[in-house]
Amino acid sequence: MHRAVIARLATPLMLAGWTTDCPGIWSSALVGSPVGHFLGVLKRNSQPIEQLAAGLESVATVVGVVIAGLWTWRVYVRNRIQYPRAEVKHRVTVLPLSQTRSVVRIDVTVKNISEVLVSLVSGCVRLSRMLPAPSGWLEVENEQPLLLTGTEEFCWPKLCSRNFDWHNEPREVEPGESDTFQFDFLIDGVFEKLQIYSHLTNVVKRKKEIGWNTTSIHSCQIAKEDRNAPIDRDCRVSGS
Repeated sequence: MHRAVIARLATPLMLAGWTTDCPGIWSSALVGSPVGHFLGVLKRNSQPIEQLAAGLESVATVVGVVIAGLWTWRVYVRNRIQYPRAEVKHRVTVLPLSQTRSVVRIDVTVKNISEVLVSLVSGCVRLSRMLPAPSGWLEVENEQPLLLTGTEEFCWPKLCSRNFDWHNEPREVEPGESDTFQFDFLIDGVFEKLQIYSHLTNVVKRKKEIGWNTTSIHSCQIAKEDRNAPIDRDCRVSGS
């Protein structure tokens, strides 16, 4: 501590030329005086003080790096930026083949809204019937028999579904980019409303069966005069 005090007090004197090596009046005036003794001590201890200052500077640098690293790690973990995040939307096109048969094209668009790569290796797409209402639904007294086990959703009758496995060739979406994947289904019957569900497995958390689940409702009623014309509608939904 006394060295730091000495350095602080002596700095103005040294800048002004007050040293024991000064020739002339300053040198003769300082010889034997308390100030001269003080400056002599300072000169003899200048090297240890410089070493101490260099050491303190190194320590301050290390502490700064550690603090910056801890702050970065805290933000990285709290904001979960190490995990991929995505927005998913459906685009549905109905192509009537006859009065009772249609092709349904589902475009599943995945937008990477995270800072890391989104890798898609597996998932499924499912079509369910909503309207006309399934037979027997009008007679139920309450919704309990219609609910899916463990959910608050009705068990809409499934028309068709497809599981996909891309482990051999994963589909990758870079940060800030998007990609679209097409799925075609052949359905029989005339339906007013279809529910479309897609699940994309999050490869980072596949052990927990976590991914991006998206559901959209599509109106596919076709007027008789437009039976041979395709219907193309956007179904914007939010993915989780």
